[in-house]
Parts: sequence; C-alpha cells; structure tokens
Amino acid sequence: MPRRQPARLKDEPVSGEWKLKIVDLAWQDVGKLNKWLLRIIRKNWEINYGK
Repeated sequence: MPRRQPARLKDEPVSGEWKLKIVDLAWQDVGKLNKWLLRIIRKNWEINYGK
C-alpha cells in the first residue's frame, strides 16, 4: 500500500525528489514490476513519466 494515498497529494508541490519503492514480502516467489506511470497534471499542462 502507498504511504500516502494519491488523492492526498492534490495541490502539493511537485518539485523535489520522488522515489518509487516496491517491496515483495512473499518469500515463496519473485515479484516483478512490469510498468509504472506518474502523471502530474497542473492546470494547463501535463507531464508523464513512466517505463
């Protein structure tokens, strides 16, 4: 679960360092991240980061 729900980030500053941390706590298998996306939308512009 995210430490902060995305809705709580509304109107927060977007500048600064952002980190994506994923933890697989299941010992019997291996986790895998296939895709991610961070969409920042501010009034008249939009930035998309992802892999």
